[in-house]
This record gives sequence, C-alpha cells and structure tokens, in this order.
Amino acid sequence: MIRAIVAFVALTAAGFGAPLALADATEGGTLALTGATIYPAPGDAPITPGVVLMRDGRIVAVGSETAHPVPADATRVDCEGLFVVAGFQNSHVHFTEAKWEDAAKLPAAQLSAQFEDMLLRWGVTTVVDTGSVLSNTLALRARVVSGEVRGPRIYTAGTPIYPHDGIPYYLRESLPPDVLRLLYTPLSGTEAAAITTRQIEAGADALKLFTGSWVERGKVLPMDAAVARAAADAAHARGKLVFAHASNVAGLEPALEARVDVLAHALDDDRGWNESHVARMKAIRMAMIPTLKLFGGQSFTKYIQAEVGT
Repeated sequence: MIRAIVAFVALTAAGFGAPLALADATEGGTLALTGATIYPAPGDAPITPGVVLMRDGRIVAVGSETAHPVPADATRVDCEGLFVVAGFQNSHVHFTEAKWEDAAKLPAAQLSAQFEDMLLRWGVTTVVDTGSVLSNTLALRARVVSGEVRGPRIYTAGTPIYPHDGIPYYLRESLPPDVLRLLYTPLSGTEAAAITTRQIEAGADALKLFTGSWVERGKVLPMDAAVARAAADAAHARGKLVFAHASNVAGLEPALEARVDVLAHALDDDRGWNESHVARMKAIRMAMIPTLKLFGGQSFTKYIQAEVGT
C-alpha cells in the first residue's frame, strides 16, 4: 500500500492542487476516484475507465472497477475526462536550506508543510537528494518512513566528495568555517573509497562527486581521475549509483573515466562540448539531469538547452 497523499496526481484543465487534498478525506473511510484514465507506469497500458480506492489515507487498489468494485459506503469522486498518473520523481533536490536543519527535532507539522510546499503539491512522490548533511537527511527520512511526517520517498547521496583543495567558491563564501571543515576533499583514491564506504554503511543510497568544481569565478578544478575512479568503484561494488557535478568538459573527463552513472547537471560551461561526448556518455549508459529551471534566466541558458538537445 502507498500513502495516498503522495501516490497519485489527477491532472485537469483547471490545473493541479485540489485532487491532492482529497487524500485527507480517506482518513477513517474509503474514497473512490472513478471514471478516470489511469496511467499506472510509463510502460503500462492505460486503464480506462479506471478506479483508485483509498482507505485510511492509503491507496489500496488501482485498476478497473470490474476488478475492484467500489464499496457501497465509499465516497465517490467522478473523474470522468480526467487523468490519474503515478507520482513524479525529482532526481535533483537538496535538503540544505536552514529550514531543514535539526530535522530530528523540528515539529512534524512544520516539516510536513515544507514538504507540501516544495514537493507534494506538485505531485512529486520520490526525490533524490544529491548532496546534504547525511545525518540530518537520514533523520528527515526516518520521520517520513515512520509516518510522523507527511513527505516523499527520499534517496540521498549524503555529503559530496570534492577535488582536493577544490571546495566551490560559492560554498566557501556562504558556509561557516565549522561546516566547511566537514566537507570531503580526499587527496588519494584510498581516502575517497573509505569516505564512500563509510557514508554508504551509514545509510547513503548513492555517491555524489564534484568531478569539476568552480573554485574561482571562471575557473573549474577537475577531480583527479584516480580519486574519482576509486570512489565510484567503491560505490558500484555496493550496488549504488554515482552522480557527478562536472561543470565543464574538463570535469566531464574524470566522470567518464570513473563510469559515473548520472550527471547531476548539464554542463554550465559548454565550451568544447560536442557529439563525441554524447557518444561516450551513451557508451557507458550515463544519464543526465538537465536542471534547466536552475539555469533559467541565465545568459548562457540557450547553450545549455542546445547541449541537452544533443
């Protein structure tokens, strides 16, 4: 069973929003969404007309009304002409804003409201945190899993690994010294592999590498390829995905050599980018999260859009 508030999105011509609030009506009773066209998964055939049954805040059945008769005492919502789809995944989020700090102690209602505003009201039911303080994000996830806080399924890469002496300038300018000292900048592959193993054993679901770090405005420092390979090998040996923030083609090279699974951004400096890079990415089945909204409004956005288009 899946928690109803984060398991479906009904799309209407009028917009989003109202259908998600219907999940609250299932507490203590049965709610039936009837007559909609249901897309249960990207590769599955649509179910039309279909029914979604929810009871006590959870989805208990999805399919045809013939297979899942609506109980006589259920509250029916006629969804004819509407569509129900599986929840969305946002593969690049961060729980690093001050409002998420001390997640183990923040009021549950506050955290639920923050999740609602950031993710749930947009139909996002699963997220990948691509860099945060691991212990805090694990505490946040535990409160969601327990049911105390209403939120999405959370996967986390924990604290990223940066090049040696390669903390990005924007972090050096914004983070206090005591936090900067906690960031990982290994000198050797052995050290990088140990950091990776330690985080995974603590509960991280993936690894994040800054294979290209903006150490100054206009200057990217690539990660040593041997360090990137050692960290990635340690993660892959434990069945975990590896994400990389590459920044430019020089930062993409160690990501390719390490057989990184996912680029966490399109390259924000695309000079030198060409179709040979795309071919090499495809050869190792490397995916890319475009993060086009992040770059929206920048003078170089059109170049990133062209890069993604290749």
